[in-house]
Order: sequence, then structure tokens, then C-alpha cells
Amino acid sequence: MTKSRQDDDVTGQPYLAAHLHRIGTPASAEALFKVAELPVADFYKQLAWEVAQGHVKDNQTTLEPGHAAG
Repeated sequence: MTKSRQDDDVTGQPYLAAHLHRIGTPASAEALFKVAELPVADFYKQLAWEVAQGHVKDNQTTLEPGHAAG
């Protein structure tokens, strides 16, 4: 089943950062998208929010967990 940005474990949570921690290495947006199980629009909205909050660090070609508490 596909996740939604409205799910309790996604909205307002470092959902994508948690996936990056599980992956264990910096990952491309495409690789993160594959494991996130979110629709495209939800994925990019969530990614933008997590980057703005410091949960995810955008290195231009890869993404990695940020240092924000969460």
C-alpha cells in the first residue's frame, strides 16, 4: 500500500531522514523515492519540508540525514 503525506508517521515527522538512516549512506533522490512509498507530489513536498527543517541535508547530487533533532 502506498503511504501518504497525511499519515501520522509522515506528516510533521522526519520520515525521509529515517529512511536515509536505514540506508546508511548518502542516497540520490531517486533511491530515496523508491523506498519512501510516497506519491511523487507527496515525496517532494515532504523532502522540501525536511530539508527546510534540517532533517535532510541536500548535497546537490545526494541526500543525507541532517542534524536536526527529531
